[in-house]
Amino acid sequence: MPFRPAKIPFNQTIAAITEYYFVRVIREDTPSPARMSEVACSVQAWVSCMPAFLRIAFSIFLTIFELYGILICGLPFRLQSLPQRDRQMSHWRNSPVKPLREFLLFFRKTVMFVYYSQHAQAV
Repeated sequence: MPFRPAKIPFNQTIAAITEYYFVRVIREDTPSPARMSEVACSVQAWVSCMPAFLRIAFSIFLTIFELYGILICGLPFRLQSLPQRDRQMSHWRNSPVKPLREFLLFFRKTVMFVYYSQHAQAV
């Protein structure tokens, strides 16, 4: 029986967080939509291949992340403007709750790893 990765319901959120890191960390002012999509799809595939218990934890954090955006901006993260996203990311980066900070750090490292590993393959 072939392996099939599990579907996750947060593809738009993952794509939005990936886009944020493209603009703010990788510093691509006008990131290529194709390149961003490629990295986001790779991150989504990576998350969908996680063991179930990790995928559930990841989904819980993404749900909390989206709900937090609604609380502070009135919109989920995926629908926010860049200044609103900056505000939400800053809240989580500076949170006294360590798992929230660690979630962003984990996500950032994953996006960076995928971005640079694919970039190295292209060169």
